[in-house]
Amino acid sequence: MNNIQSGIPNIKKNADAFTALKDAVKYTHQTGTNDPAYRGMSAQLVLRYQAVLPEALETAYEDVAGANQLEYVLKRQFGKRDANYAFVSHRTTLAQLTMKISAERRAVLDQKAPQWAANFHAK
Repeated sequence: MNNIQSGIPNIKKNADAFTALKDAVKYTHQTGTNDPAYRGMSAQLVLRYQAVLPEALETAYEDVAGANQLEYVLKRQFGKRDANYAFVSHRTTLAQLTMKISAERRAVLDQKAPQWAANFHAK
């Protein structure tokens, strides 16, 4: 299994690469408004680069918690994505992020997941 925390070492030393990383996180998060897979991708990217993106950990948790709520808890298939893959991917990312965020903050973010999933499904 690949180490999810691998990535470009010392990415902050290369301004262009660091800017590209932040843009990738920003745009995958934004695209997640219309596709839960991108919420998971954004969260995975933040997790991989958590050392240089600590401010994005809560948003990453919220993103993947919402995607998990939609695709696993509510069993709403989006597109032709394999539900088993989505489940494993979201749950793995969520479990890893759980260790990075305090229980109090997770409780707040966990309350947002069902709201996001319900609003997404209503579109």
